[in-house]
Amino acid sequence: MPTDELKKECRYCKEPVHVDARKCHHCGEFLEKHFRIERTVKRVIGYVVIATAILSLFYGLREGYYFIKEHSEKRQALEAYMFAAKNFQKQDNLEYADDALKKALAMKPNDLVLRLRYFANRSHRLAREMEYNPIVPKEIEEAIPPLIPEGYALLNQRLKKIDRAAVLVMLGRLITLDRTWSGNKNEEILSLFTEAYRIAPTNSEIVFRYGYRLLMEGEEKKGMELLQQAVEIDPENAFYLEQMGEYFLKVKKYREAILPLTKAINLREQQKEMQGIWAANEAKRHLRKLLIRADNEHDITSADFLGLDIDERESIVEFALKHNENHGDLHHVAAKFYYANGNFKKADRAMRKSLGDYKSYVSRSNIPKLEFFAKILKGGGHDPQALAEVQAILREKRQR
Repeated sequence: MPTDELKKECRYCKEPVHVDARKCHHCGEFLEKHFRIERTVKRVIGYVVIATAILSLFYGLREGYYFIKEHSEKRQALEAYMFAAKNFQKQDNLEYADDALKKALAMKPNDLVLRLRYFANRSHRLAREMEYNPIVPKEIEEAIPPLIPEGYALLNQRLKKIDRAAVLVMLGRLITLDRTWSGNKNEEILSLFTEAYRIAPTNSEIVFRYGYRLLMEGEEKKGMELLQQAVEIDPENAFYLEQMGEYFLKVKKYREAILPLTKAINLREQQKEMQGIWAANEAKRHLRKLLIRADNEHDITSADFLGLDIDERESIVEFALKHNENHGDLHHVAAKFYYANGNFKKADRAMRKSLGDYKSYVSRSNIPKLEFFAKILKGGGHDPQALAEVQAILREKRQR
């Protein structure tokens, strides 16, 4: 068959193509209508597929962007709460730290580190309030019991040794203060402190809490050894010293109480936590009480007052007066001491502070104190006018 018979003309470019050809190899156009429609459809489908892919990518990227943005904002908020809590703890504002940690925990409720920090902060805040204040708001008392199950739940987690010991000690403190606890409280508390000490025998707080518990159980020798150990580990902790001094005061070991109490008072300015500041202030009160009680029981003018020589007595009296300037009974003790040692001017000043304005408040000045004041004025001979006034007040009071 001749070659020309196998050719036909392309309707678009007019070039010869094979009679059975579907597409012109010169211009690329389809030679039949249905082939052109098929090509157009395929192109449209291709465009749609590409457009869909682009749109999917766009929306996916947009959703991804918002997810990342939301996640980033959440992380930033969490970090902000944690930072705030840390700073509030440095300022010893545990209530604000509580609030910040609670908000952080709401964002990551299963975070073990957060749970530990919140439990430790809240427990210490509430326990501290109850340990130092005999009367506390009802809501603080009621907040203690719910913390105890959380403490035991934390013990069921894989904790670092020091974290486990800290939770054990905190549970011991909480159970001590829980007025709804049933069962053998003392046995449970002692077991918690004992286990904490076994885990961390060089941590000052754990050593102190265990030692103090032993003192409460009547094991004075071992308990006091541990308190002394805690002080050696953390010698600038006024709370440990104040608690040691208070214990000696309770058991009437007055001489032994003097050193830890004076140390606690001197450490007040170094205390950063409220607990330490409270302790230093409490130590002032304990020292005042010590001298008044010891004088009532042994007389500060006696030859063997607490085994202290004259210089030691004068030193502790003046130290106590410096930190208790307005306490009348303490000034009366000081006046007795100064009078017995012939220091009439100091005895006069101390007695005036003990009596207050004796001329205006005659009814509040009892006869024995006024008689003692008259003896001081007479012995010193430095203020005859005051002596005459006191003697006149005494005559008036005796005539009533």
